[in-house]
Amino acid sequence: MCSKDKKPAHVSAEIFDHYKKMQSTPDFKKKSERASKNRRTEIGGPGTRITVHISGLISIYQHAEKLAEKLGRPPTDLELCLYFHTKDHDGVTFLDSRVEKIIINNDPL
Repeated sequence: MCSKDKKPAHVSAEIFDHYKKMQSTPDFKKKSERASKNRRTEIGGPGTRITVHISGLISIYQHAEKLAEKLGRPPTDLELCLYFHTKDHDGVTFLDSRVEKIIINNDPL
């Protein structure tokens, strides 16, 4: 949800009110904070940066289709990984050093 106080058009008032009540419970707040903290965790250790994907609002499947059109063939798993984990999809500038290490160590080329 974009805002705690603004009800989305597709959600009924009853469901939205129930959701707001749930959000105010201590248990929900605790779980929410833990989830937020987990999303900010540097999985590979300090300095490795948070793992991110730069796919935007388009699904991974749609990106794969676009990449297939560009390449003239279906992309490999490595090409998809490079596409999603490098700045501006350049295949070189990694956004996450952990992913960079995985790709370098497992690159079949």
